[in-house]
Amino acid sequence: MTIPFITQNSVVFECRTGTLHVGDLVNDPVRYVVSSTGICHLPASAIVPADNAAHSFSVDNAQIFFIDSDHYETIATAVSDNGNITPNHDLYAKLRALHKTQFGYVVAGELFDCPFDSDGTFALDLSQLREGLPDKIVGFATDEQALLRRIISSMNTLVCASCFSAEIMSHPELGGSPVGPGKKKDWSLAMANHAIASGWTAIPEEGGFGEITPLCPVCKTQRES
Repeated sequence: MTIPFITQNSVVFECRTGTLHVGDLVNDPVRYVVSSTGICHLPASAIVPADNAAHSFSVDNAQIFFIDSDHYETIATAVSDNGNITPNHDLYAKLRALHKTQFGYVVAGELFDCPFDSDGTFALDLSQLREGLPDKIVGFATDEQALLRRIISSMNTLVCASCFSAEIMSHPELGGSPVGPGKKKDWSLAMANHAIASGWTAIPEEGGFGEITPLCPVCKTQRES
């Protein structure tokens, strides 16, 4: 069975052994002992900032992976061999199929209700762990605002995926991306609205930034003509 990496409000993963390695594949992972096995999910609120608390892990790569302990070294090596710099959903899907383990991952800023919106130190609140898939599989919104917000939250800026020269780096009133976990929620929304007001758009198709293609006003007009 193929399961989603994440839904709009949860991270989904498989844990067969009862132990889970969690981290960014750059720093040392943290090993969690979990009470559930098989397909599990954690709501966005279960990823919390944790300044060097017990079972905390450092993130310097804007990604968190949730991998069954028996498969951690294999997956970590495969991702590293393919260049673990930017999220690569296609690669991760292929690794899931090849190694027959449904590991999960989430990109900073991808879950709007999650404090994980930048690098930092985090921990999991395992009291929120649930077996199986979420009761309701909620896909990502694909309206213009939501797509722009996902790009901005992940990249801390907005670059046109067509010309790669047009860019919005800051909000005219709020400035650039705030520093620290959990502080980008309002900023990313304001930035998305500012981009729309400035003539930008985003469409749900594969482009230079994964599954979303943001377009500046000039490239948007050229595409529509």
